[in-house]
Amino acid sequence: MKIIIIILLFFSASNITAQPFINIHDLNYQKHAGYIELNNGEKINGDFEYAFWEFPTYNLRYYSPNGKMAERYSVKNIKKVVLSGGDGWLSPKDSTYFIVHDKSRHFYRQLTFGKDFQIYDGFFNVDEIVGMVTNYFLVKKAGSFIKLNSAEKLIKWLKENEARKIKWHYGITVQQIIRQLNGMDKI
Repeated sequence: MKIIIIILLFFSASNITAQPFINIHDLNYQKHAGYIELNNGEKINGDFEYAFWEFPTYNLRYYSPNGKMAERYSVKNIKKVVLSGGDGWLSPKDSTYFIVHDKSRHFYRQLTFGKDFQIYDGFFNVDEIVGMVTNYFLVKKAGSFIKLNSAEKLIKWLKENEARKIKWHYGITVQQIIRQLNGMDKI
C-alpha cells in the first residue's frame, strides 16, 4: 500500500500542470477590491464579487464600504475590470485584469502581458483556483483579436506565429507557456 501511495505522489508531483476536474459551479467567488470601467467611460472603485449564478447576465456585485451589496453591474455594461489578487502560479502581477470582448459579453482574463501580443482566457478567476485556465482563448495582436477554442489550437497558433518566444518541449502545457511568456520560467 505504501508503494502505491509513493507512486501516486510521484506522478502527481511530476505533472504539476495537469488540471484536475473542477466544477466551476462549485467555486466560492470572493470579494476583491478593485475597479470597473463601464462602457460609458465611468470608473467605479470598490469591492466586487463575481455573481456566477446570476446567469445569463453574469453580474458583478458592488459592495458599499459597510460590506452590504449596493448594486449589480451587468457584463454588457462593463468594458474592463481590475481586481486585487492574482494567480501567482501563472503571473507575477498582484492584480487580475479582465476585458469584455465583442458581442459575446463574457469576461476574458488577461493571462500574458507582452508588448507584441496578449493571451486571454474565458475563466473568471482571480485567486480562487491556482494554475487553472480554460480551453477558450483570445489572442490580441496588433489591435485585433483571434479566437481559439482549445489549448491545442492556441499552441499551434503560438508555434506558427511566436515560436521564438517559447522554449518548446514535448508535452508543454498552456500553463507552462503562460509562465514563460510572463518571465516566470527561464527560456
